[in-house]
Amino acid sequence: MNRIWIVLAGFAVIVAVGLAIEDKPPAPAAPLTVQRMTRDAFLEACRIDRQIEACARALGNPDSRQSNSDRWEAWYYAGRTFDPVTKRPDMAAQVIVENGVVQRINFQ
Repeated sequence: MNRIWIVLAGFAVIVAVGLAIEDKPPAPAAPLTVQRMTRDAFLEACRIDRQIEACARALGNPDSRQSNSDRWEAWYYAGRTFDPVTKRPDMAAQVIVENGVVQRINFQ
């Protein structure tokens, strides 16, 4: 009789632990917050003739990059800037880099 109670108690513990460990879907990740800045603030943080590493330190890594050769590449910062007149966000700020130095900045 004692063995039956021990087995039943063991079974109850296994069931209780199994229910406690029940698989739950992970909580949704918090949306990334992008700090929007004026075009002038972006130009101040990433100046023409500045090393691209300094821009990366000030602005973080770009959202995407495009390269045509070892000589130049374009860095894209999506939704980081806005038009100060209309207050509408730009699709992207494009930073053109040649030989590791910022040559041009365009807002799209």
